Amino acid sequence: QPVVTAAGTQLNVVTQGEGTIPVVLRHDADVAGGVTWDGVVAGLDPRFAVMRVDLPGFGLSERLPTEGSRHTVASMAEEVADVIRQTYGDRVVIAGVGLGGEVGAEIAATQPGLVSGLVMVDVDFYKDETWVERVEKLPWVGTAATYAFETAGPLANDRWAPNCGAGGWCPSSSQSAARDLAESIVDTSASIRAFRRT
Repeated sequence: QPVVTAAGTQLNVVTQGEGTIPVVLRHDADVAGGVTWDGVVAGLDPRFAVMRVDLPGFGLSERLPTEGSRHTVASMAEEVADVIRQTYGDRVVIAGVGLGGEVGAEIAATQPGLVSGLVMVDVDFYKDETWVERVEKLPWVGTAATYAFETAGPLANDRWAPNCGAGGWCPSSSQSAARDLAESIVDTSASIRAFRRT
């Protein structure tokens, strides 16, 4: 279901479970957004009430193709915090992978009254850029590189589940379908490229 934040951004929100412990799951920098949590959510204790919010520019949330501060971790944290306030009247546990962990940490640091617990998985606050991120920032070729490596291009699926063939995580058919849908949203490549350039 879509939720509009105070900044006017429409974010895709999925809530599951009717437990008494609210948990907000944050995804990494992948066009698929929160759908990557499907397997985790299926195995969670029924005491949890789970909410997944697709970050701005990811999943089925609104695309933000213009570069600028709305693509920063701080801005994303403000928007996710707004969704948390709209949905829950109490503090929540935030769990995030990669970019989602950074957003969770920002919420915990700036708005501690919203957070009862924080779980960060594979969060690299000072990670060096790879050649892919550097190419995605270049004028003229950046959008094409972002398309190729992050969204619907020929190399995107290999980056999404690089260890699938070696026994690592493999997307389910519903996750692949959700990613395909997210790829079809106008300005997906431009939105992710703007995030990389910020």
